[in-house]
Amino acid sequence: MTIFAPRGSLLVCLLVLSTFQTTHAQSARTAADQAPPIAELEAPVPGSLYVRMGGAHNVQAIAADMIDHVAKDPRTERPFEKVNLTRLKSLLAVKFCELTGGGCKYTGDSMHDVHAGLGINEAEFYGLVDVLRDSMRRHGIGLQERNEFLQILAPIKRDVVEH
Repeated sequence: MTIFAPRGSLLVCLLVLSTFQTTHAQSARTAADQAPPIAELEAPVPGSLYVRMGGAHNVQAIAADMIDHVAKDPRTERPFEKVNLTRLKSLLAVKFCELTGGGCKYTGDSMHDVHAGLGINEAEFYGLVDVLRDSMRRHGIGLQERNEFLQILAPIKRDVVEH
């Protein structure tokens, strides 16, 4: 089993940051724009990472826990200052569900488009990844599943961090 270094696979943060919208953009959206609860969506792929992570309950809990923490952490709070955190938690849970084989379909904006112009730097990105790793641990996600999830999320970094 390979254990990924926190900075090498910490691109999970980008995924999280990519799902948020600014207050201005969100004010134009309606309640119908909210993602449905992931428990009401298609059945997960048997044996998928989604199932091994504990399904809808854990995926939603991890997304919510992570957002609650990054929005208050001095290392990561800046990009979340004008974000509808409730909406972000919902969209992020659906994105996590989709990426892990849970049968969900993420319909939000692309990671690149959502993060454009936010000036997210590597320190903020890696801070978010640290928070995500801690959140997965708090929710009983095993090392193999944590590493697998971080590996899935890693390519998102290029769409989130501005150089």
